[in-house]
Amino acid sequence: MLLGRGRRRAMGSKRVRRVFRLIALLQSGHGCDVSDLAHRLRVSRRTIFRDFKVLEAAGIPCHYDTGTNGYSISQDFFLPVAPFTLAEATVLLLLLRKFAAPQIVPDFDAVESAAAKTENLMAIVTRQRAQKVVEGIDMHWRHAADVRGVIDVFDAVKWAIVLTRKVRVTYVDALEGTQDVLFHPYRLAFVAGAWHAIGFSESQQTVRALKVTRISKIDFLGEPFVRDKAFNPDDYCGNAWDMVPEGRIYKVAIRFGPTAADDVKEVTWHHTQRTRRLADGSLRFEADVDGLNEITRWVLSYGSQAVVERPPELVERVLSQTRNTLANYGATTEDALPVACQSTASDIA
Repeated sequence: MLLGRGRRRAMGSKRVRRVFRLIALLQSGHGCDVSDLAHRLRVSRRTIFRDFKVLEAAGIPCHYDTGTNGYSISQDFFLPVAPFTLAEATVLLLLLRKFAAPQIVPDFDAVESAAAKTENLMAIVTRQRAQKVVEGIDMHWRHAADVRGVIDVFDAVKWAIVLTRKVRVTYVDALEGTQDVLFHPYRLAFVAGAWHAIGFSESQQTVRALKVTRISKIDFLGEPFVRDKAFNPDDYCGNAWDMVPEGRIYKVAIRFGPTAADDVKEVTWHHTQRTRRLADGSLRFEADVDGLNEITRWVLSYGSQAVVERPPELVERVLSQTRNTLANYGATTEDALPVACQSTASDIA
């Protein structure tokens, strides 16, 4: 069956892009074997060998290194070396090879090809030393919302921001159910381990954040919108604990026991936080937080090592969640809470 001209052109363009990626990988200095190349380019081993013949026909010298058991192209065959210092080379490879991860970067193939191209521009000794340093560093995104299943949604939001076009989304909210939202996307933000689209909701007539992984459907509309010039993403998040402000500032004070004190003190949890060590080894944590929903989950994650001192609304929320948890196990607050917490509960009641 004969292929149409457009389809043949598309297939040829795809092969050209693949061969260029192959060249970048071969020149990166990693000494990739055929199986590794096939995995990275998502093709068969037979296709890799066919691409080798294309390189050979083009006069590009591809060599097999018995030391690394891999194929490579001499670094100086194409591009001049850029004068990266070892520190610059290391931080670039650290960002591209370790910090960027497929579950948080929507176009991870572009990251891999960018890393290979960047390595090609480094002097051989500098590149080898930087690679050696980066090999001993690991970065784990274990608690990040995986964006790989919604790449099309991410791309649609991205281009709607660039072109200032409205989108209609089907959004699944755990509390409010499935919603149909006519949305003006202003910005994409990675906050608290997840991508969010921040923009104006016509149905709610307010700026809100939509978690990208909860958008089940998105329609790119041709209708333009005018972005509010006063919008500022920092102002939107304001004093929210993570992402969503609730419209009221609470002066929070929490006492963390000695076991958790160091863990809490070492991290910047909120831009308003203040901490003070107490004589018994515990830590007093204070912050001015907009809303209590997000910080309640954080407090509960520390279990008995966190005791809320104020505000009373946060004390009641923690006690309520604790009661619900105990009820799941057939227990009561009085059965399990320390005396100090029981007195606090009776005071609130």
